[in-house]
Amino acid sequence: MKSVLLLVPCIQFGGTETVAIRYKRELTNNNINNTLIAICYSGNLPEDTRCLFKQNSLFYKILTFRLLRPLFYLYISLRYVKPVLNSSIIICLGEIPIICNFLNILILKKIKPFKDKKFICSFRNHHSTLNNYKNDFLKIIFKSYDLVTTNSSAATRFFSKSMKKKRVFTLYNPLPFEININKRKSIESEYINFLSVSRLEKQKNNFLLLKAFKYLQKNNHGDKKFKLHIVGYGSEFDQLNNYVKLNKLNENIKFYGKLAHNQINEIYRSSDFFIHCSKWDGIPNTVLEALYFHLPVIAYRSPNSGLNDLYDLGAPISFFETQNPYELFKELSSKIDNFKYEKFLKKNSDFLKSYREKTSLLKYISDRI
Repeated sequence: MKSVLLLVPCIQFGGTETVAIRYKRELTNNNINNTLIAICYSGNLPEDTRCLFKQNSLFYKILTFRLLRPLFYLYISLRYVKPVLNSSIIICLGEIPIICNFLNILILKKIKPFKDKKFICSFRNHHSTLNNYKNDFLKIIFKSYDLVTTNSSAATRFFSKSMKKKRVFTLYNPLPFEININKRKSIESEYINFLSVSRLEKQKNNFLLLKAFKYLQKNNHGDKKFKLHIVGYGSEFDQLNNYVKLNKLNENIKFYGKLAHNQINEIYRSSDFFIHCSKWDGIPNTVLEALYFHLPVIAYRSPNSGLNDLYDLGAPISFFETQNPYELFKELSSKIDNFKYEKFLKKNSDFLKSYREKTSLLKYISDRI
């Protein structure tokens, strides 16, 4: 039986593994045999996922030292050989699987049992997040693949310029498959609940959000009270917590750390607004998830973000462009005052219906299944 092989790094609940899980779900729902292999295991991956390393093993820790990184790539490449032999289509999501299978393609494509394999690379980042050296290296690698996909039109245009003999396709991140609940609690409740879901890293601009929220708390918006729920973990976790404590915002700002998808879904359903302050992204899965649960999104408009694609496709995202906390506070106040949920719901429902048709993996693999 022909099979699809999905190769994914483990980024601990990151966007790449989220996309891989949803592709696996789509393949399974269409009765297509598939295997998901991750470099390490995380709590979100399906139980039948095969993992190359135990994350806390001494072997993994040694191989991931910077000086031993070439051995790390070589080991993964060798572990991929047998699964590739047993599959007709190999989809590499994320830079490590793309690089490691490039090593295989250089050799395996010359051997008869591997000649008919179809190798697809699925680049999930925004090109602006990488330095010129890495972008040039990826262009060389992409040329060896049978099919190249990115998740934003900006990344597709960027790589297409130097790959005239290899067409690059935009394959947008898929929507969740969880049961959707349209009914939300009223915006007239005692609290207006803001939600942010992201890694707590400098790129995600979380201090801008906390500083704006401080103004929001200080300047009461009529009789409204506000709460901010922050899901995620990263290198800025302690700094952000300390800021909240020093500014006595503990009662109104809650940090949840890392949560599994089913736990986050419940928070999406009970929030009033989703806020996304990241300086750059591909297509943020968190924004798609918020919209899927009919949660209004307020987001920073960056020229280096796939959010512009979503907006062009009809997503009812409300943008802000300031990096000044006080100005953001004023914009949030204005958006709350002028928000019309029924108008948002109609536009969002139309967007979700048309968007899912643009995210199917099947049209790229149907010729081999």
